[in-house]
Amino acid sequence: MLKNTILYVLLITLSFNYVYTTLSKKSPKGQPKEVKLKQEKPHKGPQNYTVFAKNLITQNPDISDIIINHAGFFREVDEYNFDGIVLGYVTPWNNHGYDVAKIFGNKFTHISPVWLQSFKDGDYNYKLAGTHDIDIQWISNVKNAGRERNLKIVPRVVFEEWTGLDFTKVITERDELQALTKSLVKNAKYYKFDGYVIEVFPQLATRITFEALVEFLRNFADELALEKLETILVIPPKRANQELFNKKHFDALYDHFTAFSLMTYDYSTPLKPGPNSPISWVEKCVSALTTDTKKT
Repeated sequence: MLKNTILYVLLITLSFNYVYTTLSKKSPKGQPKEVKLKQEKPHKGPQNYTVFAKNLITQNPDISDIIINHAGFFREVDEYNFDGIVLGYVTPWNNHGYDVAKIFGNKFTHISPVWLQSFKDGDYNYKLAGTHDIDIQWISNVKNAGRERNLKIVPRVVFEEWTGLDFTKVITERDELQALTKSLVKNAKYYKFDGYVIEVFPQLATRITFEALVEFLRNFADELALEKLETILVIPPKRANQELFNKKHFDALYDHFTAFSLMTYDYSTPLKPGPNSPISWVEKCVSALTTDTKKT
């Protein structure tokens, strides 16, 4: 009960850090007029100072600081603070992401629109669904925004409607694999993609042996690399009782992929509500794969 009380008091205190009041003179009848609360308006759009200059980078952020500053950003949008690979996803169901990519393009090295689904259309024939979402002008605008860092467009591809037989053929028959990669290369050249983010590992990890899985993924990435296309592999995080992707996988595939997209989000579930992505869990997921800082 005491802990709850402290929490409530803390929240109330933080909430009023950005609110001030004005008390007017008493009314003729001797009763004070209604107290008026004035809230500072949130800062929106380009701002003159960075979050560092405003001392907003802290492990214990103030609620009022978040409310006031969440919609603002430093005006020098081309500046960035990290030289490594930075991948951002853009989804058709959240149009705001398209604008963010155009404004902050130079802060990213790779942008992955969640557009495409690969499907099998007969023997040795593969097609891409979702091409109706592709926006050529947007791709040009984003690349222009990230021109200093040579930003790359790498759409995500999923294999949602594949059957077990479809996977078996593409894994065991080299001609099927080449037909699949040929389809991806053809679309990449037509739409000016720089590669792909591939989400297939969770579907295959429990179906085939380690050796067969690694060989397929290596061959897949190497076929695209021959056409100067980059490949980023989406991998699942380590869970308490489940480890689909481990250090052995990481070491075997490291030299064949541009990067790995580790899905350290949705830590909690409706049945177990809590934080979305606690930093301690993220660190454990990464260190479980490698402790070599040159590979992270």
